Amino acid sequence: MRLLKRMAGEMSGVMARLWPLIVVALFAEWGYAIMNVCVLPVYLKEPPPQGLGAPMSLIGLVISTFLVAETAFKPLFGWSGDRYGRKRFIVLGLIICSATPLLMRIVDKPWVFFPLRALDGVGAAALWPCLLASVAAMTSSKERMGAMSVFNMIYMLGIALALGTYSLVFQLTGHNIQIFLVISGVFMVAAVLSLFTIQNTKDPAHAHLGAGHTDGPAAVAEPLGWRESLELAVSSRVLLVMMVVSFLQATGTNILNGVIVVYIHEVLGVAESGLTKIMAGPGIAIVLLALPLGWLGGRWGKVKSVCTGLGIAGVSFFIIPHATTILSISIVIVPLVIGFLIASPAGLALITEIAPEGKEGLIVGAVATAQGMGAMIGPALGGWLYENVNPGAPFRAAGVFMTAAMIVAVFTFKEGMKVVLPNGE
Repeated sequence: MRLLKRMAGEMSGVMARLWPLIVVALFAEWGYAIMNVCVLPVYLKEPPPQGLGAPMSLIGLVISTFLVAETAFKPLFGWSGDRYGRKRFIVLGLIICSATPLLMRIVDKPWVFFPLRALDGVGAAALWPCLLASVAAMTSSKERMGAMSVFNMIYMLGIALALGTYSLVFQLTGHNIQIFLVISGVFMVAAVLSLFTIQNTKDPAHAHLGAGHTDGPAAVAEPLGWRESLELAVSSRVLLVMMVVSFLQATGTNILNGVIVVYIHEVLGVAESGLTKIMAGPGIAIVLLALPLGWLGGRWGKVKSVCTGLGIAGVSFFIIPHATTILSISIVIVPLVIGFLIASPAGLALITEIAPEGKEGLIVGAVATAQGMGAMIGPALGGWLYENVNPGAPFRAAGVFMTAAMIVAVFTFKEGMKVVLPNGE
């Protein structure tokens, strides 16, 4: 009981300070999840008049296009936000993402989604670096893992809300295309909220907190170039293994980006109206367990949390193809969610702690590069496996990647490990 009171006290202070960013992030994740997880896979794959009749391999490439554009433009917007203030770029990104669904609603050629998703990626690149850097600017290093637990919860809560929203809109309208209006509305609400509630932070090292200043550099940085990242990785075994684990985890997670709703619809025979039932259990787990698991994981040990969470997620991915009913797949997804709730915040905190003092941005940038490459490869690989191997193959591949990430972490991660740069820093 005393432990719970302590956790509640610490987290309530963080959330009171960050609530505008939390609300905006929730709406943004909600919109992205409706688009990436629900609408695009089904709308592009379904034959006319319900969709455009595109092959699954093309759908994976469309989703990867979004991630390529996001990764490419993140450094520009991250630098611009640090220099000119982050609020304007958060608002800009959300406005861009509210406009593209309106265009998607009227086009009738699958290839047109490539430039539109690239534009969406530009919007996400303007939003997320500036929003997460604002989080870092408004929290101390001790608070940061708890804060990242909140945003990790928001990511998964956005997916749960997206499935329910998509299911409800389809029941009311009977057509996939109407959901694009809802996506646009969700992003526009986020844009308005960000305009009137978010502070215009700049360099995190000089941002003013309610109780003082940050006690270190931001826990968020932009991807470096591949050449620079590889040079850093080759010079440090600790950074190399962190980048390998991050790449494997990001690839495994994103393999299912665009596949899972199509799988539920085509393989399990669950109509759009049944998606809400599948996410009921996982949604409850996210709400009840996200903050406690993230907070407790920091005290149990970050390395143990990362390894345990990756292992639970890997096993869950292998089991999913054997779940044949709404109830069974909902039950299997619960431990999958728990695995991510344990591993993700601990991994984020661990990445910042391996960096030499004053070099956090450099190290996080290198790891972000590896994560970005995994996020780009995953959807294209998942779509190809679904279409050319079998519908269960993307889940098994995700299990392989997560298990490989766990094995590397078990044998190489240690509490207190540090990156040593070539100049001895």
